[in-house]
Amino acid sequence: MISHKPQSVILPLDIVFKTTLPSLIPRYDREVSNCVGPRTDFVAPNTRLPTRSEHIDGGWVAFTNPEGDCYSLHKERHILTYSNIRVPSTRQKLISAHNCLVELGRAKDPQIAEREVYIHILTETPTSTQAEYYFMDSSAMHPFWVHGVRMQDLGLSGFESTDHLQATLIPEFWTHIEYFAVHRKLEKSWENELIAIFRHGCTDDMTSFGSTFPYGAQECREHLQTLEGFIASGDYSGYRTATFARLWASITRVRQINGYGLPGPRLDRNQGLVEFQKSQQPTVILRILDALFLRLPRSKFDRITELWNGRVVFQRHWHVYFDEQRSEWLRVAVLSSALFIVGTGIIVVDGPKPLVVASASLASASVISALSLHESHSRSRFNTASDISSWIMSVESFRSGLLPIAVKFTLPQITALYSAFFLLFALLTLINQRAANPALLSLASLGPATVAIIISAFL
Repeated sequence: MISHKPQSVILPLDIVFKTTLPSLIPRYDREVSNCVGPRTDFVAPNTRLPTRSEHIDGGWVAFTNPEGDCYSLHKERHILTYSNIRVPSTRQKLISAHNCLVELGRAKDPQIAEREVYIHILTETPTSTQAEYYFMDSSAMHPFWVHGVRMQDLGLSGFESTDHLQATLIPEFWTHIEYFAVHRKLEKSWENELIAIFRHGCTDDMTSFGSTFPYGAQECREHLQTLEGFIASGDYSGYRTATFARLWASITRVRQINGYGLPGPRLDRNQGLVEFQKSQQPTVILRILDALFLRLPRSKFDRITELWNGRVVFQRHWHVYFDEQRSEWLRVAVLSSALFIVGTGIIVVDGPKPLVVASASLASASVISALSLHESHSRSRFNTASDISSWIMSVESFRSGLLPIAVKFTLPQITALYSAFFLLFALLTLINQRAANPALLSLASLGPATVAIIISAFL
């Protein structure tokens, strides 16, 4: 069923088919089209608008998903589409496309006409049509196509066995169910299993620090309350189906990453951490910066690499880390402000000496960088797992991994340390040169204490 052949095929009816996946459907990238001005300001007396079903003919029925987008279903042919079926030519193209796909796949699957299929018209001209599609095998829980597919063309990595391929495609099945949820009802066994998964995940998170379950105990309890509420109410609407399907997609996606049910699965978050860290090799510039920064970035690099191990975002652990990091930045900003005040006082009393100026400059840089990092990494910007994952993808280096961001996070800390060292040397020099200056001695008495606090806070 899967081979390494071109992704698009041209059929005799001038229809160009492009294979796709449920997760690649651009539901959230379409233009918003409901913000147009009114076309008329008058409604005739006794006007009755047709119902939704009266708009549809030829066996098509329209549905509105819980999120608000509309899709159409041909009940006899099991075609699902986001295309505008109110246009007669589009309906005709969809039927023709389905006929072509069924003929292509009938030899290997005599029941293919009974399979649910997504077809969407991408472009349509009098002479040619381009459409994207996939079939969905509900019993095997994965999409399939009627011609060869190169997995890389679909944004999926290669697979070692059919079990790996199955694990990769199952999340796509649940995404498909979520996107086309209103006309179907989930099997009771799927709902019961998902509830059991969240109950076990809640226990696992509370009893194992290295739990690979993507949700924390509190999040599990909240999701369980929602899921059990649907079951208790007896509601079988699209809201129920879409909710269960979205959570199933999330669970199966993490299971695929962790190798659930496959040889050598990840059972603990820190499994494979050493190999993951070794795969990230710093460049020469980063090695130099790491040395100049007294290897302080290394500890942050180890921490965030541990959190990113397996390339899965465990939101609760990242929130703890960012809370600690923001507290550290605020603490650095306060202590660096003290260094700046002492240094500025010495400059006012004794003039701009090179070491004191350097200390004050580094202290101000520390304050600015600390407050800037605190603001740019606020809780509101990293509230969800997708927020954190998107941020990691944008800052991660292909070769050096997360070491560049570790260097950046250490900038306020290292500039404060260098500022403290310069101020200490400056004070020793000035005390030896002007021991009789009372004002200078008063400022000098604050210096060692401030430096000691800075050093003890970060070393």
